[in-house]
Amino acid sequence: MIKLFKKEKNLNEIDDEEKYHYNTPKKKFSYLHVIRLIAIAIFIYSLIYILMWQNDNAQTTKMMREIYSSVDFTKTISLDTGDGSVADVLDFTNLLKKNKETVAWIKVNGTNIDYPVVAHKDNDYYLNHSFNNTKNSAGWIFLDSSNSKKFTDKNTVIYGHNRKNGAMFSTLENTLNKSWFSKDNNKVLTLYTPEKTYHYQVFSVYKIKAETYHSTTDFKDEKDYQKFINKMIKRSKFDFKVDVTTSDKILTLSTCADNKYYRIVLHAKALN
Repeated sequence: MIKLFKKEKNLNEIDDEEKYHYNTPKKKFSYLHVIRLIAIAIFIYSLIYILMWQNDNAQTTKMMREIYSSVDFTKTISLDTGDGSVADVLDFTNLLKKNKETVAWIKVNGTNIDYPVVAHKDNDYYLNHSFNNTKNSAGWIFLDSSNSKKFTDKNTVIYGHNRKNGAMFSTLENTLNKSWFSKDNNKVLTLYTPEKTYHYQVFSVYKIKAETYHSTTDFKDEKDYQKFINKMIKRSKFDFKVDVTTSDKILTLSTCADNKYYRIVLHAKALN
């Protein structure tokens, strides 16, 4: 009788070339399956991240509305300075009730920067905590932990995140635009504290690769401080034509840019 079907080969009887073709389809299927799983995982992670980011932004916006409603910039309180004079200052009573670590309020013309400033024992806490101390990726505007809360240091540094929705220090980037520079009103920023209202004259704005030198708060001597001042002026995108000496106190604003590879920095000297 003629055999109509060939006996199926045993794997041991398959030569090397046949073994390759025999196994290849299964390998392809396995690789594609893994790739699909990875793609799905990335999609789910990205979706969760976006939803959390949007929620954090919404919470920050809500918090700012509550803060603005509790502060009246048209009213001030008279404070005895201790030297026989009286200063009219912003009333921080409601702000301190919301967050006892509030040390100031900063406003930069030509930007959206108009926030209370907080200070913690380290520079990490307010990277992911909001003004009401809840966890939030937007963080808050905060003073360098090495600085005096009385703003008496040679270089006082304030940080804030660069949020894509325009919050925190994201619009510090506006200061790099010629349209911002062309308006003199933009070049003087205001810092309110419970004891005094300060005005600062901007003398340098720039974008630089991530570093910490611009955030130096302690200098060996006057020569070291002058070297710092000269370098910050030289870095500036614009010539503000402002004289800065070692007798001046500086306020520095800093935020990240381009996925944290760069920093956008503003320097201003105290006018009072």
